[in-house]
Amino acid sequence: MQLNKMILGNASLEEAINVNKSQKIFQVIKIMQNRSADRVIVNLNGKPKGVITSKDILFKLEVKKTKKPTSTSMSATGFVSSSFISVNIDETVLDAAKALSKNKISSMPILNEDGIGRNFLSRKAIIGLLKEKHDVTVKEIFQDSTATANASAKLIDVVSRIRNEQNKTLMVLENLRNIGVINERGIVKKLFESIIPDSLRNIDVILEKLLVYDAMVKLRIQINSKTSLKEAIIIMQDKKLFTLPIVENGKIIGIITEEDIFEYLLKNE
Repeated sequence: MQLNKMILGNASLEEAINVNKSQKIFQVIKIMQNRSADRVIVNLNGKPKGVITSKDILFKLEVKKTKKPTSTSMSATGFVSSSFISVNIDETVLDAAKALSKNKISSMPILNEDGIGRNFLSRKAIIGLLKEKHDVTVKEIFQDSTATANASAKLIDVVSRIRNEQNKTLMVLENLRNIGVINERGIVKKLFESIIPDSLRNIDVILEKLLVYDAMVKLRIQINSKTSLKEAIIIMQDKKLFTLPIVENGKIIGIITEEDIFEYLLKNE
């Protein structure tokens, strides 16, 4: 599959979820939760004006806890990403993939001929197109993982750490034993499950009550450094995982993430 010869209009794209800029962020969160989506397009007068991602919600709620929330700040408008990055449906998949990589985003809107955002192109879709082309093991790609968090630590303390870490996934330890991983997606999922409308104005109270253990992904699936990249991709996509631990002799020696795989495949395309 040659990405430079495939037009986005002929590719398999994910359906986009559209919301109005005046909708309350609690409504947006529930839409995202019900649809298992990590981003939505925000519209004004039927035209896309921005995107809200789950990460935007997490970190902007954290910022808003130090300010007095207003009706505007708690609407969709107050949570849009700082920049609106999109591509047109007549561009190539390769151009779109390069835009994902350049802007370090996992998905972006595809605008149709009328400028309407009906679809998203994601890293996951690109990986699916390219996974058959490389006969390598995860040893060629995985990253050493040294950043850890204690399972009993407060989630609020880990949120700021993850924001500042280059590696956004932390190994979770309990009695010096690796029992899971925690990242932004896990934190957001737990946060979405825990909130009610009024609690959004006191997000720090929710995060104070939650522990790392509550939001981590338990280590039920492991691979080793000799696992093929294709097999790792299949596991991650079948189980809807974004990170896999690499285990040798019962010890985690590193992790492989969706972003690692995407960047490797794109670099070698």
